[in-house]
Amino acid sequence: MGLLFNSSDDIDKKVREKFGDDRSYLIVFKHNSPAKGLGKLFLSNLYNTLDSSRTYILYFDPKGVYESEISNTDKKDFLFMAWNEIENFELVEGNKKILKINHLGKVYEYEVELDGKLFKNNYKNLTELMENNWNRID
Repeated sequence: MGLLFNSSDDIDKKVREKFGDDRSYLIVFKHNSPAKGLGKLFLSNLYNTLDSSRTYILYFDPKGVYESEISNTDKKDFLFMAWNEIENFELVEGNKKILKINHLGKVYEYEVELDGKLFKNNYKNLTELMENNWNRID
């Protein structure tokens, strides 16, 4: 299930099989902050290019956030980040929509794309997730 070999229907199917719902997820790119990106650029142009183009599925439910990298296998399981372990969660809106999750002191940043064939459900899903407080129970 690699990025080049997937359709949004394939990803909908994977999410539906795992969670029974295909509306509470986003397809995102890994995002490097400017400082982190610059550091990686000095280390290796190739590494920076490959690292920045990694694509993930993020699924949100009342328990927390599930993350899975889209790779050449659909056997890969989801990493779970419980809401009570997330210290900070914010969507930064500007030229790009950046989702920042601080989970147990480690900050994960994702770029939420709204255009493109693979990302066709992101706008609708993002709007619904924001209206429902990311499916969190406060």
